[in-house]
Amino acid sequence: MAKRNPKDLIGLSHSELKNHYHAENEIESFLPTKIWNWLTNYVKSRFLGKVKYQFYPSNGDNGIYPLIANTNGKVDIAIAADWASDTLESAMVGKLMRTDVNGNDSLPDYSIHLGDIYYVGNPKEVEANFGKDLQTGRSDWTYGTKGFLAVPGNHEFYSRGEGFYNNLLSKTFINDISVKQKAGFFCLENEHWRIIGLDTGYTSVGIPIWEFIDPPKSQLRDEQLRWLRDEVKLGDPNDKRGLIIMSHHQYYSAFEKKKGYCQPAEQIAKIMGENNAQRPVIWYWGHQHILSIYGLKSEGSGIPAYGRCIGHGGMPVEVPIIGKKDANISSLLYCNLNFKDTIDDINVGYNGYVKMTLEGNVMIAKHIQLEVENNNAFHKEVMEEKWTLDVETGSLQFELTDIPLPVLTFFDPN
Repeated sequence: MAKRNPKDLIGLSHSELKNHYHAENEIESFLPTKIWNWLTNYVKSRFLGKVKYQFYPSNGDNGIYPLIANTNGKVDIAIAADWASDTLESAMVGKLMRTDVNGNDSLPDYSIHLGDIYYVGNPKEVEANFGKDLQTGRSDWTYGTKGFLAVPGNHEFYSRGEGFYNNLLSKTFINDISVKQKAGFFCLENEHWRIIGLDTGYTSVGIPIWEFIDPPKSQLRDEQLRWLRDEVKLGDPNDKRGLIIMSHHQYYSAFEKKKGYCQPAEQIAKIMGENNAQRPVIWYWGHQHILSIYGLKSEGSGIPAYGRCIGHGGMPVEVPIIGKKDANISSLLYCNLNFKDTIDDINVGYNGYVKMTLEGNVMIAKHIQLEVENNNAFHKEVMEEKWTLDVETGSLQFELTDIPLPVLTFFDPN
């Protein structure tokens, strides 16, 4: 199966027009018919409106599902963001997600994709990344033994959300192959933890022309807020389970000024209430294509969160320049600023994913980097973090159970 050249993804614009151009141009030589298809699909995506928003409750399903432990009494979850780029690197990351350090099969219980299917998330691109190969019967993506879930990014809505709602959701399942995810958000839970996937993608693409006056804020729609309040009951002060939030868009950022999307965190704070909203959460996001580990931080009136940017799943990692001052302002602690290659004078870093394990009141997250040698993929663990939940108060204790390798740059907050 032919794979995209990472060079074609370097410096990829957020312009819908340019992304539709890439999506059409790669199919075959750019003939006049392709120009017509390019413009037609662009106009359709921009002016026909998005696919109808889907939400819970839906046909008796409230979008809340139990986390089922494996025979070892643990729950293993593989998480990647900005993975669906249809590159050789993304296929290799997908392979790492389903193998152990020795290359033996080791499927996770659940797998989660945190959004962005490139270029425009249309049905063909969904199939290229998540569909099964006819010869091998295997997808580049790794499907967990008990479930696969997904939240959308902005690129899915460059094609109105058709590929996400009509194609990708049909490939999801939760604990039973017949139980499909019915919206762009979900809640997985057990006795000690709740993993809440948020849809920040639907509101990330605005109305043509007007979006330049009032840029999209990736806020949570009212239907999603009602679900968090009435079904998830996020404001229940007696629920002391640890909260792990996942979304495509970042809450805050060290790399681009005014590039955080704090409105979802502020909306959640209102639901949680004045006292409960001060309880820290762990928040995983993508959108920015670099591994970044933040300390506790809040923006505006949003909830305090330990941010983890894991948008290095499959897209070329364009290594940024970051100074200590900007890092400290944003509470950035660790970042992978190393690079493996230079493409068009741009330093390109390493792809990877997160392997999360829940066991009782403990959560361990291993940050895995893709290493390639002689066209073979190898694991390289660059950080392991341990979170312990106080079941009486709901507070979280963080520690590094494995000292980060020198590949990560540490920004001392002192």
